[in-house]
Amino acid sequence: MSSNIRLMIFISIIGFMTCEPLVGGDLYHDIATGTTSGFDLGIVDGSNPSSYENSTEVWRESGYAGRLIYTGDPTTLTISSSGTAATETQNNRFYFTYLMNGTYQSYRWREFFIVARVKGLYQGSGNNQHDFSGMNSVVANNPGTIPIAHGAGNEEVQINEWGYNTQAQRAIYNGSNGYRYKYPYQYIWIDLTLIRTSSKNDLRKAFYESQLKATTTEGLSYTLRLIGKYKNPNSNSEPSPYYFGVERTIEDPFPFTLLETKTSTNNYLKVGKLRYSSEDSAATIHLASNEEGTSDMYLFVSPHGDHFPYSVVFDATLPNRSPVTMTTSTLAATELMQIYSPIDNTDSDIHVLEGDIGMYLPSSVNSLSGIYSSTIYCFITQTD
Repeated sequence: MSSNIRLMIFISIIGFMTCEPLVGGDLYHDIATGTTSGFDLGIVDGSNPSSYENSTEVWRESGYAGRLIYTGDPTTLTISSSGTAATETQNNRFYFTYLMNGTYQSYRWREFFIVARVKGLYQGSGNNQHDFSGMNSVVANNPGTIPIAHGAGNEEVQINEWGYNTQAQRAIYNGSNGYRYKYPYQYIWIDLTLIRTSSKNDLRKAFYESQLKATTTEGLSYTLRLIGKYKNPNSNSEPSPYYFGVERTIEDPFPFTLLETKTSTNNYLKVGKLRYSSEDSAATIHLASNEEGTSDMYLFVSPHGDHFPYSVVFDATLPNRSPVTMTTSTLAATELMQIYSPIDNTDSDIHVLEGDIGMYLPSSVNSLSGIYSSTIYCFITQTD
């Protein structure tokens, strides 16, 4: 008799939260370029989106928010607002809204739109960039889309299959002619620049927040939390921009046979991936089996009440640490690290923690046929 397992991974944090589905590829923010804080909301860049629909790049402007890095098949990227919705607005655009000492005031806002530029990094070694789009994509309204016409990744093709060489040229791979890559690029990246318009409403000296969610057609997503300021508010009140996300990395449901041979901290089944990054704030993360964060009694339970226990592992990959069995008293801490951009090797000091969430069983488990389900809760606490 066989069993299938359904797993849910939730996250619970102070402030910003996101959760990503199981899909191929990757999407994340290149923190080594641009910024996510300090946007001056007293500046007006321009108010006419169509004037940016040309080949002139704008990433050198002060509204540059860095790059989104993408790997996967050709797709369409949708940019939407996922934060506090501004009220009394004049256009369907994007907005920084008032956030001071934890208080939101949605009627105080500054409007902006987004200018994006999609580029590729050729396969092979070296910093070989390709501005293949040659034009800006303007995201004037919420939501808006950015086409990504080419795929990226390091996968290789088999002999006699179509592939790409290090100049994104395509031909049949014969084992030695260089057309070995599935995709024309190692990475696709999207430069994002905020264009602050003249539209505003009742601005006061304070900090302001905007959350932009980028989502691919296939379901990959990443949320940027951006912090702006008007005039010179007290820096002790500045909100901390950071990213925290968890994605499931295993099919749902998955067969019990994948788990039944996993019996130790060093022999676990990977079921999820966790990421945290912040320019300013360190943090600790812990896992639990209940939404209060107080229990580590993990159980798979069937609709009929049958159940069996399991243990949870966190295996940090950035920084690289040994896997540990997670109890409610086990904290995984971020580390201040020098992170390099895969595009041009620029670097920045970032508080970061990335790693795999896994599970393993006691030495023997008896399960009946059916679907069993369980939930892992992930909690984050910023420590400075």
